[in-house]
Amino acid sequence: MANDTAGYRELMTEIRNKKLEIRSVYAGDEIRFANFKFAVLWPKRGFESRELNETAIVGKLSFGDFDALLTSDAGSIAPAEPAEVLKVPHHGSKYDMTADWLARVSPSMAVISVGKRNSYGHPAPEALKLLRDAGVKILRTDQDGDVEIVSDGKSYWVK
Repeated sequence: MANDTAGYRELMTEIRNKKLEIRSVYAGDEIRFANFKFAVLWPKRGFESRELNETAIVGKLSFGDFDALLTSDAGSIAPAEPAEVLKVPHHGSKYDMTADWLARVSPSMAVISVGKRNSYGHPAPEALKLLRDAGVKILRTDQDGDVEIVSDGKSYWVK
């Protein structure tokens, strides 16, 4: 089953037109392309939850010495893999990141994907404080617009 939104219909049309394969991925799976590796960290095969966000795909994108932890909406239920860049869980919700989890990731930069004036009030002040207290540089799509991070495999920068 799926929702019947225009965006979803457009996505499925593109997938059919390009004859792309759709498959499920689980922790331990890897997708490699060129010099990039996307390691799926979550969910574990067989994991079930009534909370949809807890089943979101979490992965670590690696290129040379550069790593980005892409958490989607899974939050701190996901493994805390060290990475230079963290896509902050669940738009910066106050419930989806802990100080201990953040310390294990130890990012130097965090990106919060969040809409302007969203009805949930994201990012939460608590999430922003956790990041600030850890000395993490914060970029927010509601304030900074699209965020493009570029890496040469050794260092990275925001374009």
